[in-house]
Amino acid sequence: MACARVMSSPGLLALIINEFERNDLPVPALVCRRWSSIARDAIWRHIENPLELFSLLAPLETVEGRLEFQRTPSYLDWQRFQPLARRVRSFTATLHASSSDTNIAHLLHVLKSTCPYESIFPHLEELVWHNHDEPDGYPELICVFLTATVKSLKIFTPTGSSRYSVEILSEDVAGRCPNLESLHIEPVNHAYATTLEPALIQLIQRLPLKSIRLPLYFLTPRVLAATSDCKDLQVIEVGVNRSDQSHNWSYARGFPDVLLHALSSSSLQSLGLAIPLMEMNALLVRDPSHLRFIHRLSVRAVGMTKRDVMRLFCETISKRCTHLRELLLVTNRPSRETRHSRWEKTPGSEAITLETLLPLSELGTLTYLELSHEHPVLLTDEELLALVTPLPRLEVLLMNECPANLTKPNLTMNCLPHLARALPNLRELGVCLDLSERVPDGPSPNRFQSLKLLCPHFSPVKKGHEEDVALFISTLLPLRGGIEDADAEDRPDRSFDVILTQPPTAGVWRKIRGHVDLIMRGREWNA
Repeated sequence: MACARVMSSPGLLALIINEFERNDLPVPALVCRRWSSIARDAIWRHIENPLELFSLLAPLETVEGRLEFQRTPSYLDWQRFQPLARRVRSFTATLHASSSDTNIAHLLHVLKSTCPYESIFPHLEELVWHNHDEPDGYPELICVFLTATVKSLKIFTPTGSSRYSVEILSEDVAGRCPNLESLHIEPVNHAYATTLEPALIQLIQRLPLKSIRLPLYFLTPRVLAATSDCKDLQVIEVGVNRSDQSHNWSYARGFPDVLLHALSSSSLQSLGLAIPLMEMNALLVRDPSHLRFIHRLSVRAVGMTKRDVMRLFCETISKRCTHLRELLLVTNRPSRETRHSRWEKTPGSEAITLETLLPLSELGTLTYLELSHEHPVLLTDEELLALVTPLPRLEVLLMNECPANLTKPNLTMNCLPHLARALPNLRELGVCLDLSERVPDGPSPNRFQSLKLLCPHFSPVKKGHEEDVALFISTLLPLRGGIEDADAEDRPDRSFDVILTQPPTAGVWRKIRGHVDLIMRGREWNA
C-alpha cells in the first residue's frame, strides 16, 4: 500500500526518478503517462550537449567545417520542439570555431532568426556560456538565451568586440535577466580588470545578486565598494585559471581610499578577495562591524607580507569574526611575474611563528584552517598543539605543507599522535615534517578517527627508512585513509596564482604511499 502511494505521488516520484542516471530515464518514461512526464522533465532538465537537443528541431549536417541545419526550421518544427524546450532548466553552450563539434554559431544565428517565441527556453534557470572565440566570434549570440527566468549565469571573462562591447553585454544581462542571483565569470587570457570594472559595477547595482565569483584581482576596490549596498549578497569569491597569463595584481590595491563605509553587506557569509594584508587590517580596524557574521574568509595577500602584519590580521579577525568557520590565507609570491608589478621576495626572517598565529586559537568555531607561506612555519611540535588544541572542530588543517623555500622544518612525526587525540574530526592534514634524521621506530599510540588524506610531500625523509615511515603512518590512519598522490595533476588549486611544483621528495613519498596503500588494503580485508 505504501509503495502504491509513493508511485502515485508526483512529488515523491520526481525525487526518485531524478536520482536515475540519464541513460536509464527512457525506461520509466515508458511506464505510464504520469511517469512519462516526470521522466522527460529529468531527461531534458540539464543540457550539456546542445546538438542533442537542436537535432530534434531539424536535422543537422556539417558543411565546410561548420554545423548547419539541413533545412530552415519551420513554425511547425518550433511547435513540435516547444514541449522539450519548456523542460530545459540548465543549458551549456560552448563556442569554438576550430572544432566542428562546438562550432555552433551558425546554428544559433538560425535559431535567433526563426524562433517565433519570446525565448527559446522559456523556463531556463541556469546558463553556462563558454565563448572561446571572443572577441572574434559572435559574443552577441548570448542574447538568444537571456530571459527573465535565468537565475544563474556562468561565462568566460568577456573582452568585448567592436560591435558588441562589454558595456552592451552588461546592459543586456541586466535588462533581460532581472532576477539573476548568481554571476560566475571564469578567468581567461587577455582579459583585464579595467575593461570589466564599469560593467561589473552596473550589474551589481541593478541585479538582486546573492553570489558573485570573479577572476583573481578583478575584485577591485570600486567593485567591492559597489557590493556593500547589496542587501541579499551572501557570497563573493575569486578564482583562477591555470592557463591564464594575464594576472595583474596592481588593480587589487587602494581599498581603504575607496571603501569609505562598510566593507560588505550585513548578509555576507563568504568572502574571497586579493588585497594587501595591511589594507585588510585597516578596513577591519576602521569599523568593528565589518565581517562580524562571516563564515568563510579567503584572503590572497598582495605583495610581500611581514610577520607583524599577519599577526595583526590574526588578532583582528579573532575579535571581529566570531562566527568564522573557514579561513584561508595565502601569502606566497605568484609563480609568474608581470611587467606591471613586481613582488618582493619574503626573507626567511619573516617566517610564521607561534606568536603570529596564536590569536587564531580563540576562534573555536573554525572547521577549516589553511595557511600558505614562502617558508616552512617555525613551529615546534608543542607549539602546533598549543595552537590547534583549542580548535576541536577542525576538519581540515593545512599548515603550509608546500613551502616554496625548502629549509628544514621544525615539526616532526611526534606531533601526529597528539594531533590525532586533539582533533577527532580532522579529515585532511597537510604539514611539512622533518624526517631527515629521526624516524619513529614503533607504532603510534593514537589513531586519527576521521582522517582521509595526509599531505606531507615536501617533508624530507631519512634515506632507507621509507618502510619505517609507512608503518608508522599506517598505525595513524583509520580505514580508507591514505596519503595524497604526489603526482596528481588534479590537486585543488588552493593557492590561487601559485602553481605547486612537484616536490623534490616526490619519489620517496611515492614509494611510501605504495607501502601505506598495501598495508591499508590488508587492514580492510581483516576488518
